Amino acid sequence: MNICYISECNFYDEDGVTVIDTVPTDFGKVPVAPAAPEKPGYTFVGWTYNGTTYAPGQTFTMPNGAIYLEGEFVADEFDAVFYATGGYFGSDETATTATVKVFYDDIGTSPAKPVRSGYEFLGYTDTEGSASIVLQANAAFTMDAEGKTYYAVWKATIADYTIEYYEMAVDGTYPAAPTSSTTRSGNVEGTVTAPVNVPTGFTLDEEDAVTAEKSILSGTVTPAPNNLVLKVYYSRNQYSVYTVVDSVKTEAGKFFFGADVTVADPPAKEGYTAVWSPAVTSPMEAQDQELTAVYTAVNYT
Repeated sequence: MNICYISECNFYDEDGVTVIDTVPTDFGKVPVAPAAPEKPGYTFVGWTYNGTTYAPGQTFTMPNGAIYLEGEFVADEFDAVFYATGGYFGSDETATTATVKVFYDDIGTSPAKPVRSGYEFLGYTDTEGSASIVLQANAAFTMDAEGKTYYAVWKATIADYTIEYYEMAVDGTYPAAPTSSTTRSGNVEGTVTAPVNVPTGFTLDEEDAVTAEKSILSGTVTPAPNNLVLKVYYSRNQYSVYTVVDSVKTEAGKFFFGADVTVADPPAKEGYTAVWSPAVTSPMEAQDQELTAVYTAVNYT
């Protein structure tokens, strides 16, 4: 007489509660362990019963009575990558990234503050280009099933600013490009002032006295990309040329410093030659000129 004992195999998640699969099996039969279940962040090791682990698809002999096989998982390891975003970690200036390896759902610690000359470290963001801080240096974070990426967020403490100098041309207009420029550095949010050294024949144009351009002599240092630009405009002075004829003084014209000077000859007098004394100086010097007509009788022999 053959006696058949009916049993079943229950396959549980590692929590011991969630049933993955149930296989009714006769005593003495060889059931097959089911396929590996999926669990984000974990790798399936096998089905464990009574100290023995069975791989998916592996067979085993069924005892007399129900048995319970528990799924065994091990957490996967993921990378948390930290970008210094213009700085570096430690003392190695080429160390622009730092990687922390952490198992899924475990606690990792962010690296120490990176270094960047002229900047203050504010923290880490998880979105490139964002200024929203989600993690500080040497702080705990929990690893997810996809890995993590963080970017350093900085606040500039020192920034460059530019001083542009414009010298008016002899036609009374300013050039589109600066005559000269210089770049300096200053504390962000600090106030800086442009050095002014007015060249001979020029005047600092700061009150729109000559043109629409206006000097910007001071300002607050701001970080890139909106760096401060100071502008210094030097307007070219105008000087007068006066003529004196028979003791009558007349303004012959005004000329910009450095411009060519043209003055008509003295009025002619019959029987005399005439010249200006002193002679006309050209280009215009940084002072007025006074020219006196000198007549010399012609010697007829």
